[in-house]
Amino acid sequence: MERDRFQTTQWDLIDAAKRESDALARVLDLYWPPVYAFLRRQGLSPERAGDLTQGFFCDVVLSRDLIAKADASRGRFRSFVLASLQNYQIDDERRAKPERSVLSLSESDLANAEPDANDDPKAAFDRAWTASEINEAIAIVRDEFALRGKASVWEAIYLALIEPARNGCDRPKVADIAATFGLTPPQLSREIYKAKQMIRQRLGEMGRHDESCAPNWPPTPPGDAR
Repeated sequence: MERDRFQTTQWDLIDAAKRESDALARVLDLYWPPVYAFLRRQGLSPERAGDLTQGFFCDVVLSRDLIAKADASRGRFRSFVLASLQNYQIDDERRAKPERSVLSLSESDLANAEPDANDDPKAAFDRAWTASEINEAIAIVRDEFALRGKASVWEAIYLALIEPARNGCDRPKVADIAATFGLTPPQLSREIYKAKQMIRQRLGEMGRHDESCAPNWPPTPPGDAR
């Protein structure tokens, strides 16, 4: 099943994960970093946090069918996952640890998911969760541009908007990027504006059930009317 057929909002993805293996794999990819960040800020080593992350997704998310129990009408998926994780961490100390391999986590994956050293465990979880939601919204909008035959336009938008926002650096000149992709500066500016609105719309849809989302992302630099 192709991603664009089910990924219109976070809850659409979660509902699809109850039926579709592709959607379930996407949910695992999206939400292991918040779990790992929470465990690391609990004081666990990268190796131990990685093992417990594997265990949570194997023993709870899959074996106990956590996704099937998720219900948009009952509140935020984020809170549901965090409560389940905390219970799992307590229970895990009481039992032997079987081999698990539901996630392929390399050393570089774990390094990239390291939380801010100043965050407490819950703040680390929330920060990583929000980052996952932002990445999901960006992926959805990227796919929507591709479906409209605008993959190259998205590449220009990524360089002009997404990459600077993610890295916290100054945005390059629109005119320079536009010329590289055969666009005029006004054309690229309009496409950037559309992309920003689309990303915020997706985040707003996710935020209907999860207040940790960031509907004002990507940030608008001072003096940017759009």
